[in-house]
Amino acid sequence: MRAATWAWTKAAQSRSPTSLGSSVSRCIRPITTMTLAWGVGLVAESAASCALVFVMAIAPFMPASAAIGCSTLGALTVWTFRYAKRRVTAAKAHRDHAPHRPAETP
Repeated sequence: MRAATWAWTKAAQSRSPTSLGSSVSRCIRPITTMTLAWGVGLVAESAASCALVFVMAIAPFMPASAAIGCSTLGALTVWTFRYAKRRVTAAKAHRDHAPHRPAETP
């Protein structure tokens, strides 16, 4: 049984979040980072649009708001793909250099 599957099985059996293995925690941290980055990015985009609506007329604000929204989504998407690729590469490197542990049988 692979290490990640083993960790998930053990966590499911005990139902305790502290029993998650290190391979599972290496998966949770990047997802949390991506979620926070998207949250901060979308809140910043919303704040910028809210600020612009008070200083611009409606006619120029509409295309500016669309451009801000599209560029925010594009930038967050590109960042997500690059970040995920780096994390996958790091996980593979860690897996290749980690000592081999035999799988436990239930």
